[in-house]
Amino acid sequence: MNEQAESNLKWLGKLTREYQKELDQVLIPLHLNSSNYYFIMKIHDHGRLPQEKLVALTGLNGSNVTRTVQKLIDQGFVVKEKNEQDRRGFLLALTSVGEKIYDQVVIAVKKAQAIFYSKLTVDEQKIFEQLLGKLVEN
Repeated sequence: MNEQAESNLKWLGKLTREYQKELDQVLIPLHLNSSNYYFIMKIHDHGRLPQEKLVALTGLNGSNVTRTVQKLIDQGFVVKEKNEQDRRGFLLALTSVGEKIYDQVVIAVKKAQAIFYSKLTVDEQKIFEQLLGKLVEN
């Protein structure tokens, strides 16, 4: 690997850690973190959904999703229900506590993003998001 590629990977890793750190800080009062808040958002946005769909939406492997979902169940944010259409599977839904915390999660994420983007102008933020989107397109 050439020096430029190593440098780019280093910066991408650093950016990821910095953003996760900001998210972790703003999510502490909600008893969530950068690894699990996204599940609350996806379940809210998609309603009751099979766990397999959550795996697809998050891009994580099934065992990581299972562990994280179980933690959210233990915290009272998520409930697992039998799937009447597929008796082998389960549907995930937010509890009333999970529904109530959703708006706070959205606010916390916006706050973390504002902190993360604070070094960029509004135009630079738009360009940054466009470039990231372009890099992850399939």
